[in-house]
Amino acid sequence: MRKFKSSYSIGLLCTTWFMSFILLTAAATAICRLMKGQTGIGLAVALYACICLVIVAFIYSYFNQIKQVEVTADKVVIRKVYGAITIPRKEILYARHRKTLTRAIKSWGVYGLFGLTGEFWEDKTGQFTVAVKDTQSLIEIKTSNQCYVVSCDRYEEVLKLLEQTEYPL
Repeated sequence: MRKFKSSYSIGLLCTTWFMSFILLTAAATAICRLMKGQTGIGLAVALYACICLVIVAFIYSYFNQIKQVEVTADKVVIRKVYGAITIPRKEILYARHRKTLTRAIKSWGVYGLFGLTGEFWEDKTGQFTVAVKDTQSLIEIKTSNQCYVVSCDRYEEVLKLLEQTEYPL
C-alpha cells in the first residue's frame, strides 16, 4: 500500500484562515449581542441560529477534509479526517490529471474552509465528488457511476500507479 498525503496550497490555506476569521467574528458578534440581553425573541433565535450555523460549518468542514490517498493492489482509498471513500480499482475507467475546477458549480459542500469538499457539477463531467486541498495537484478518477476529484502530494506517482494493470506489492 502506498500513501500520499494531501497538503494545503498557499491559496486554500489563506482562504481557510480568512473564512475562519469571518465566521468566528460573526459568532462572537452574536454572542456579544446575546450577552447584552436587550434582544427580542426573534433576534435571539436568529443569533442562536447564527452561532449554531458557525459551529456546524466548522465541524462539517474539518471532518470532511481530505487527509490522504491510499493506493493498493485492488482499491483506492480517499481518507478524510472522519471516514473514507473506497474505490475498487477494477471499477476505475480512467484516472487523469485535472487542470482546474473553475467551471465547477458547487451543489453541496464547502468551498474554502479546510479546502473544497462536497458535490460539484460541471457540464462536461456532470456530478462529481470533490475532496481537495490543493487546486494544482488534482486527480480525476472516473468510475462507471461516479466521478471523484481529489488532491494529493506527488499526484504524478498516483497516476502512474493507477495506469499499471498489475500493482507491484
